[in-house]
Amino acid sequence: MVHFGEVSVTAQAVACALAQAPDDARFLVLDNGSGAGGAAGEALRSACPPRVTILRGERNLGFAAGMNLLIGEALADPVVGELLLLNNDTLGQSGFHAAMNRRLDAVRRVEMVAARLVRADAARSIDSLGITLYRSGLGSNRKRTDERLLGPTGGCMLVTRRLLEEL
Repeated sequence: MVHFGEVSVTAQAVACALAQAPDDARFLVLDNGSGAGGAAGEALRSACPPRVTILRGERNLGFAAGMNLLIGEALADPVVGELLLLNNDTLGQSGFHAAMNRRLDAVRRVEMVAARLVRADAARSIDSLGITLYRSGLGSNRKRTDERLLGPTGGCMLVTRRLLEEL
């Protein structure tokens, strides 16, 4: 999880994810240049349970580079077989991690699973059904099921180690 901004938002997302994760799951958070050495960093460390490893970023790398750093850190541990990537404001419904995990299928080479992201506002509108690629070459959040799925969004996706290493 890449953190930048409100500690309370990230802490809530961490608590939600940990409640559904196996007891032996590692949980990594990158404080993406939001002041990890000062009061903001201490607030983040205080808000997260001890089983959460917080990495300190000296500067804001942006979401993609920050997530790549976390992926590299996770894959340095040889026992990690899959990674669940989450935005720092993602609050998964009960059972979401197990449901995503059931979709993985090594035999059929289903090694990356997208989640339906729904806005937390009153309308509960679709935020993303993954990423689509338009004819113009622009990639964007997929909002409708009739749009071609290019791949999952990093906001909530499950991916196997094998696929990441192959890529």
